Amino acid sequence: MKTSKKSKLPPSGQKDLWLNLAFEDCEDALLLMDPKTLAVWHANGAAIRLFGYKDLTKLTRSKGIPRIGKSANEEFAKSATQEVNKKKFFKTTYGFKLPGKGKTWIMTVVNAIGKPKNRQWLIRMSNITKHIHEAESRKKEEDRWTLILKNLNETFLIIDKDCVIKDIHNPSPHFRREEVIGKKTYSFTDPAYVEPTKKHTAEIFRTGKSVSFETAVKKPDGSGKLLWYQSILIPNLISKGKMKNVISISRKITEQKEAEEARIRAEKMEEINLELQREIEERIRVEQELADSRNYIENMVNSSADAIVALDENRNITKFNRRAEEVFGYSEKEILGKHISLLSAKKPTVNHVGTELRKNKFAQFEIVGKRKNGEEFPLFISTSMLLDAKGNRLGSVTVARDVTEEKRKEKELRASEKKYRDLVENSQIIILTHDMKGVIRSVNAVAATWIGYGSEELIGKKAATFIASVYRKEFNDYLKILRKEKFARGVVRVVNQKNQEIFWSYKSSLRRNEKGYFATVYLEDITEQVHAEKQIKESLREKEVLLREVHHRVKNNLQVISSILNLQSSYVEDPKTLNILRESQNRIKSMAYIHESLYQAKNLSHINFAEYIQSLSDNLFRSYGVVGSSIEIGQQIGDVFLNLDTAIPCGLIVHELLSNSLKYAFQGKAGGKIDIKMQIQGDEAVLTVEDNGKGLPKGLEIEKTRSLGLQLVVALVEQLGGKLTWSSSPKGSRFKIVFQHQMKQTDS
Repeated sequence: MKTSKKSKLPPSGQKDLWLNLAFEDCEDALLLMDPKTLAVWHANGAAIRLFGYKDLTKLTRSKGIPRIGKSANEEFAKSATQEVNKKKFFKTTYGFKLPGKGKTWIMTVVNAIGKPKNRQWLIRMSNITKHIHEAESRKKEEDRWTLILKNLNETFLIIDKDCVIKDIHNPSPHFRREEVIGKKTYSFTDPAYVEPTKKHTAEIFRTGKSVSFETAVKKPDGSGKLLWYQSILIPNLISKGKMKNVISISRKITEQKEAEEARIRAEKMEEINLELQREIEERIRVEQELADSRNYIENMVNSSADAIVALDENRNITKFNRRAEEVFGYSEKEILGKHISLLSAKKPTVNHVGTELRKNKFAQFEIVGKRKNGEEFPLFISTSMLLDAKGNRLGSVTVARDVTEEKRKEKELRASEKKYRDLVENSQIIILTHDMKGVIRSVNAVAATWIGYGSEELIGKKAATFIASVYRKEFNDYLKILRKEKFARGVVRVVNQKNQEIFWSYKSSLRRNEKGYFATVYLEDITEQVHAEKQIKESLREKEVLLREVHHRVKNNLQVISSILNLQSSYVEDPKTLNILRESQNRIKSMAYIHESLYQAKNLSHINFAEYIQSLSDNLFRSYGVVGSSIEIGQQIGDVFLNLDTAIPCGLIVHELLSNSLKYAFQGKAGGKIDIKMQIQGDEAVLTVEDNGKGLPKGLEIEKTRSLGLQLVVALVEQLGGKLTWSSSPKGSRFKIVFQHQMKQTDS
């Protein structure tokens, strides 16, 4: 960095010292200052950027720490002088505002360098703004959740194995903290609950499992009145799994014990609280070592099965847990700061809840909620006032549960029994119920139409009575499946009043009421379908036998033709004519192999092309007398299946190309190899036949050749609608046929 003309440089010996301290390369801001005049002599690039200057010139014109003001600099000079003289260094923190960036915090360390007569201050500054903001944010978040937990309706106790209370959070208004800590839990309970309290505490320390129970506490005003609490004891595990104490979470349920209406509401609230406590228990099991109290509270609230919404004094939303996001459809980011009325379908309800909360500090209601998409739904809410340590109102916290499903079930229960009965009775499917002994308990009227028995003839009798005796074991198996799986389906054979056998498809599900388990069965007559299916199967078997016989006879006829040609060849002496007869015989055999493969195959619609090529190559090797020779054949086809129309031309193509290689490719050679490949590339089939023989004659044009075999190959490729390409060299020949075809393939 070039030095400004107006900057004052110290003696050269000190300048060397700056270089030794890697002045310019330091990531923190560095200033070199005159301790007497506070004039800035020099600064590194980090300092220029930190204070928002464009270059060194403006920075060296300032006196003292830039941007912190005159009074702050005077205090800085005084304190730094005293501390540097004592300890040789001075450390402090300053905050200042930068245009467009807000407030910035720097940690400043002053060190004295040089001799006393020429002493300077080397000032090192680190930007700690991010750390300051993060610390402030963590503190605010921790304070908010601490207040939310404090103002929930539960009392939290830490208890050791002797039932001694070690700590208490959110105590009941009837007890003071100093009166509770150090006392035993059962010293406050009614005598009838002393032993159960000891028993439950001992049980959790013995088993390590949570315990939930009700207990009664004597009201301390001497009135003899009992205060009822629902409590749960949760293991508090510390390092190495050793249990030191337990957490007791208690909720007052006195009002629920005193009135039936309050009891019904308390049961709903109890269910909410028990689920919340189970979430706490599971969270403690998984998160055995919590980093700090902030994580503990936030995880507990976000793990709740119910929506939890915190409000400020103006009823604006300040916290929205994950379940609340799921219930209402808003994300926490878009709902924070909005008024609670956004979540209610009726604004007067919001005002009424607020009024009750100000009166009693706690309230429970059933209201109509509103989701982000405008959908209205029933909610059961429990809301409490949030207070600070001095009792001042800070807002409120609400626990809400979507009770849409509960309301739906209530509506179904209130539905008319006549309407249900009409639906069942008018169904064209037999609907009946039976107990787990198979005794019919109810049946709809359609049974009389389908099997000739009225309801009075069926109810009270075992279902097995109406099943053919040879099939009653199947009914016993059905009962076993139903007990195990709770659901069963299948086909049953029934005997009607005319002693005719009827087939029924059934679906059965196991249910339970106050009298025990029973099954609901839906039966549909499928007798005609069963008979029709049986006839179709018999017809298909006949056609399959006939088709196999056709292929067998075609194969036999082709073998007869081959035998005739073989007999005819015995009367032929001309080698050329004999060769033509032998080639014709081989071509006929290649077609016969296809019909033989279809006759033996399980599926008559296609053949395994790999097996067919293996049989074809074996026959040609024998026909040309090369069995046991040094000529090898390689096959890379896999399990490719072709229909008859495709298999015959493909087989003849392979036959001609393989014959051509065996006859001509290896003349004058000790041996060689022929490769046959079939690949599937999308909707295309690629057939390749190649050898490493001496190649085709130079100047050969396949389309114009007089060779019958190659003419057949060209014609068969056209029949497949494919494309033929070929290449030849002294190192061998290669034929490639590509055609469009749908085929079944299984990789080998």
